[in-house]
This record gives sequence, C-alpha cells and structure tokens, in this order.
Amino acid sequence: MISGSKRYGVILALLVLTATAPAATSADFTSRHYAIGLSRTAPAFTFFALDSLGRGQLAVDSLLAPPPPKVASLVPSPAAGQFAYGLLEAETGAPPAWEVQCGEDKLTLRSRWAGITNAPPFSLTFNQKLCHATLLGLMRPGERRVALPCVLHLPDQGSARISCNVPGARLDYDARRFVNPAYVSIAFPAATAERPLLEYRLEVTAIYPHLPGIEKDARFDGFRRNFLNILQLNPRLQMLANNASSDIVPFTVFKYSEVAMRAPPLAKGLTCLDIVRMTLERYLAGTKGYGQPGYGKETQGADLVPWTTPYTSSDTYPSLLIAACNYINGANDWKWARA
Repeated sequence: MISGSKRYGVILALLVLTATAPAATSADFTSRHYAIGLSRTAPAFTFFALDSLGRGQLAVDSLLAPPPPKVASLVPSPAAGQFAYGLLEAETGAPPAWEVQCGEDKLTLRSRWAGITNAPPFSLTFNQKLCHATLLGLMRPGERRVALPCVLHLPDQGSARISCNVPGARLDYDARRFVNPAYVSIAFPAATAERPLLEYRLEVTAIYPHLPGIEKDARFDGFRRNFLNILQLNPRLQMLANNASSDIVPFTVFKYSEVAMRAPPLAKGLTCLDIVRMTLERYLAGTKGYGQPGYGKETQGADLVPWTTPYTSSDTYPSLLIAACNYINGANDWKWARA
C-alpha cells in the first residue's frame, strides 16, 4: 500500500510531468492554441498539436519524425516565436529560404527565393495511427495537391485554416495505410523564381454550426472540435473517404452531405458542400467505390480493399442520389442539377 501523502506526491509528480513534458522536450513555441517543434536540419515540423478552443490542451504529439536530410540550419531569432532556415547550398548573403513567425492563434511560413532550384518544401508528416489528419479542399483529378485556401483538420484537436498570398497556390498531400508506419503527409512548396515570395498562413479555428449558448458549455467542447471529423479526403483518389488513406464508399456519401449542409464555410470561397460536389462528380465520371463491382482493380496507387462480389450494394445509388439532392438544396446549385 502507498500512504496517502506518498500517493498524493506520486499523483502530483505525474501531473507536473504530463503538463510540462511536451513544451519542455519537444516544442519550440507554445501558445494556448498550438504548439510546434522544428527540425534543426531541414524545414520540417517535429512536433505539431492544436487546440482550436484555446484551452492549451497540447500534450498529444502525433507526428512522424524520421531523421530529415541535412539541407538547412535553423536559426532562432532574438524575437520570441520567430525562426529562420538557411539552406546549406545558398550563397553567402542569400535570404533565409524559410521563416517561421508564431502568434497566439496564427502561424506564418514564409519562403523566399534563394536562387536554388528545387529548394526543399516545409514538411508536416503525421503518424496516422495516432491522428487521422486530413486536408479539406479542392483537388484536380489525378493530382495529389490541394488548392488553397483549405483546412487542416485533426480529430480531437480542431482545425487550422490555411491560406496563401499567391493565388493558385497548392499544397502537396499524400496518405498511405498499408505501409509501416501509416502516414498523412503535407508539404508547403518553396518559393521559386516565378513566385519569389510565398506566405502560408495557418489560422487555428473551430469550425462548427454556431448554436446559441454552447461556446462556454464544456459539454459541447467535443462537438466544437470534432464537427468536421467525418470529412476525410483521400489524396490518391481526390474524393471523400473513410479516412485519408482508406476506401471511398459511395453508400456513406449521404452522411457527408448531411454534415456539409449544416457546416459553416471552411474558408473564403470554400465550403464542405464543394467537396461533396467534387466527390459526386468523380462518381458521375465513372469512378467506382466500395460497394460496386470492380472496385479495387484500378487503385491509382491508393491502399484499397477490393469489393469482390458481382453485385452492387443496395444502398449505393440511394446514397448518391440523397447526397446529390442535399448538395443541390444546400448550395442552391440548380445549374449543376440541370447538368
């Protein structure tokens, strides 16, 4: 048996360790809304946690941090929350290839053209077994890139709205599950001669229907952080899926549409309904999903579980029809309906 005073001391020590470990051992910057750690040898995050409600709940680190190549050196600025990466190949006097500027609920990644072709992107790689991270945005068929603005969503943590100063910018996005370890990767492309200055802004936010009276009610904290959880975009198929590296399932699309009808805008010019429409258009173009004969034969590099029966599931087409109707009514897009 442990005496009462000793038990209290053990519990207190555990609480102190839990509260301080992430910031003390992993994070280079911590606010109430996010915490980040930065690689010393390449532009990459080694720690990344969000709390979209600003409660400082940032103990969970869900990143994969393999040893990055030594291509840059991290230089902290005298100003708090500011860092810079100088490329090892850059000429003397060249500007930093990447700058990091941290605020209370905003994070800016700034890339400047340093005269080096194929400068490294700023990378963010999640261990998918620890966090089902996803990017929510619009994708072109066959491209593993998401148009900006978009939203990074981390279940149980919240969201970060991502924008860029340059129109037409896109983020590289990929996910695999049948590998060890399973991952979700995001890369912010570096500046080029054609785009000599790129500024990516991440704004931590909670995206949910703003119902009166729930903001200060802790019973709704999970609702506020996790309203977007069901929306997961598979980058190798460019469609909503079970998760970022899992199967596309047409008999679940109606569920996405019901959430999307009630969700506020993700960002300026981007809604959840836009992503539902993008998914429906892929199905209309002939893409097969789990529940349809032939699914899984053409994988496009995605990790899929084939549908092996010769029959279409009875709920596949009703789901797609319901989702299409929900999109049309929610977006008031009768032009799309007529087409």
